[in-house]
Amino acid sequence: MAYLVAGIDLQRAIAVLPDVGIWSVRANLVGGKAPPQRARVQVVLGDLVLSGTVRHAEVFAGRAEVFIVGGADRWGDTVQRRPYRADNGVRLDRVAGDLARDAGETLAPLGALASAVVGYAWVRPEGPAVAALNELGHPWYVDLDGTTRIGARAAVARSGLRLGVDYRPSLRRAIITSPEDAFAALVPGSVISGDGFPTLTIRATTIRVTDRTALAEVDV
Repeated sequence: MAYLVAGIDLQRAIAVLPDVGIWSVRANLVGGKAPPQRARVQVVLGDLVLSGTVRHAEVFAGRAEVFIVGGADRWGDTVQRRPYRADNGVRLDRVAGDLARDAGETLAPLGALASAVVGYAWVRPEGPAVAALNELGHPWYVDLDGTTRIGARAAVARSGLRLGVDYRPSLRRAIITSPEDAFAALVPGSVISGDGFPTLTIRATTIRVTDRTALAEVDV
């Protein structure tokens, strides 16, 4: 399968997908070309497709390096102080929606959390948007498509996979290879099982690509 950044073949890469927060990809590209900084790009790692923004790009001596952050890479931007008050409670979806728009990020629908309240009065602090996001009191993460989701990840059972798994119980970690490059099934929240290893719920994933050979290191 393909390993690409913005349609450019990559030589090596490390993709870090945490349980909470923002994923990132650092890659060396083939051909001495790189997408420009701040460009929104697609990263393809086998069957895993990620949408993020180029935070850093450099071409030196025919070698191209990029660092890509999930979503619009705007959660570090500064937002202004903003007070809220409502007699029936300040809703989480209102506060979070305003915060994402002001920061320049895309927020996924909150689902069951949409009607949650943050209190009868709440003041968004001035400063990095991520600080205000953390103060909302719920876990959050940037998903593969670049949208920000508030709430814990749902567990997703994966089946029909052919995997090589080296599970180390004392470390709560496994090194996984997939002949089909099925890395989309190895992201945080995935529940995998098979011969030779117990059922594992993946909490965090690091994908390493070297010369088109890839493996996943997962915390469980």
